[in-house]
Amino acid sequence: MKPHILPLMPLYLLNRISPSRYLSMQKCALREIWAANGKVPYLLPSSPASKLGIVVHKLIEQANRRELLDEQSMINTWQQEIINIEHGMKKNWLEQHLLPLATYTKNYEVKRRLCYRLVKNMINTKGKNFKKPGLRVEREVWLETRDKKIGGRVDAIFWNAGSVQIIDYKSGPGTCNEDNIVKEEYRQQMKLYAALFYSKNGFWPAKLTIISLSRQEYNVAFDKIECLEMLTQVKSK
Repeated sequence: MKPHILPLMPLYLLNRISPSRYLSMQKCALREIWAANGKVPYLLPSSPASKLGIVVHKLIEQANRRELLDEQSMINTWQQEIINIEHGMKKNWLEQHLLPLATYTKNYEVKRRLCYRLVKNMINTKGKNFKKPGLRVEREVWLETRDKKIGGRVDAIFWNAGSVQIIDYKSGPGTCNEDNIVKEEYRQQMKLYAALFYSKNGFWPAKLTIISLSRQEYNVAFDKIECLEMLTQVKSK
């Protein structure tokens, strides 16, 4: 793409909407439609913090899938993902000035260390939960409505003697607002996951939990009717 010249970027219908993308669409629907169809949203550059968040979540996903075997594989993956992200940013004239991420991301080193600590804990405790009677853990679980119009992937689902807990990890700059309340966009996302779980399984989870990069846990209260109304609202978009 030539600097200062935007390419022709046609619009396409979305085949599926995820909870996270729906929340982003409320801020800028056009940007998300382009992103969902593989069209790079050139109108505004992504923040360095959001780029680093992609790297953090990649490590969490691989730890969930048991692809990271030890600390060295975790470090190697972090370094490679940073290289991949920065390589993509170099190709975008709107993001070139935000490199390197280690310089232009606020609290980069703190976030890297917190990510390492979280992922190392996931690696070191792998398999231990399965030794508890009645406990089963599913990771990287895909949930969707029967018509497949709405779907998303949750980081983990804990089944404990018939009780279900949905877990989602957050790598963003802050899980709570200034009043120490979980951010509204995160609460909406978790409520949609609860509705998707119900749509797939026919019963509701008992608990919705967000885990921050610092390993703090936040439970999200939810109302079943509100969750279903949110799901209906997303379908109407």
